[in-house]
Amino acid sequence: MSAGVAIILAAGTARRMGGVSKTELDLHGRTLVAHVVDGAQAAGFYPLVVAPPGLELPSGTPRCLEDPPLGGPAAGFLAGVRHSPAADTFALLAGDAPYAPRALPALLAGLRPGTPTSVAYDVARADPQGGKASFLPSVVLGESLRTRADALAPGGAHGLSLRGLLGELSCIDVTVADREAVISDVNTWGDLERMRGLNKPSERPTTNEKDSR
Repeated sequence: MSAGVAIILAAGTARRMGGVSKTELDLHGRTLVAHVVDGAQAAGFYPLVVAPPGLELPSGTPRCLEDPPLGGPAAGFLAGVRHSPAADTFALLAGDAPYAPRALPALLAGLRPGTPTSVAYDVARADPQGGKASFLPSVVLGESLRTRADALAPGGAHGLSLRGLLGELSCIDVTVADREAVISDVNTWGDLERMRGLNKPSERPTTNEKDSR
């Protein structure tokens, strides 16, 4: 039985890397986004990638795209939600964060049955300056998300941040294991080189990747 739909955001412009298609960059013989797809499936989620038509994806992986394109993460997320009208639960993942799916079991457990919690997110992703969540990765209840989306004005998701979309919902902070790897994403070539020093996303974390607290 599926845990829900994992919406994987992969439609950005990668301006800090000169516009390269960073989710197609190689890590241990697979593209970054392929690792995210694999990890979502391993956690029991049905993957759906928000990406332009030309982006290479694992065979059979469904995709969608916000309209108009380049609407930002909230618009991309809601495009995936509209593409999956029957889903009860959504995971939100970045296509350049191949270790993030490791957090999904803990985040899913954070949405406890019978509680009003709508979003579980990794507290390690909080902004160190303002202490606010980035919501990548996170798990969201579908009913609450659709209610929030319905409250937006037409076109209101375009340019909206994930914090603006999800921050008003009932949230719980979930500290996950392996957090150094989980929160690693690729914004620079240096980030990619550091990530290549970790083990494969599908492998068990090594000792120095575990949360040491």
